[in-house]
Amino acid sequence: MAAGEPIPPNRRKQRDIATGQAGRRVADEWTLVEFRPARWLVAALTVLWLWLTRPPVGKRALLAVAWRFTPRRLKLIAGGAATLALIVFLGSVAALLLVLNQLA
Repeated sequence: MAAGEPIPPNRRKQRDIATGQAGRRVADEWTLVEFRPARWLVAALTVLWLWLTRPPVGKRALLAVAWRFTPRRLKLIAGGAATLALIVFLGSVAALLLVLNQLA
């Protein structure tokens, strides 16, 4: 396959869309073309909007933007680590209360 051809030649329907022949109507059949913006385009437009409007951006807002673009797997790992830290903290508080109860 040539480098300039994004769709293999055996996919004729997709090839017609890519070459601009999708505007023709064939036997009462319309071709649906969906628009899905790239993730980098959304991020670039967001940064541009923030740069032009200059809203008061704090640490919490930056964390929210970073969390929005974080992959799901990393979010699950972070949630597991936070849960483990909470369990360890609650265990240490329970041990401290037990020691204080024994001393009293």
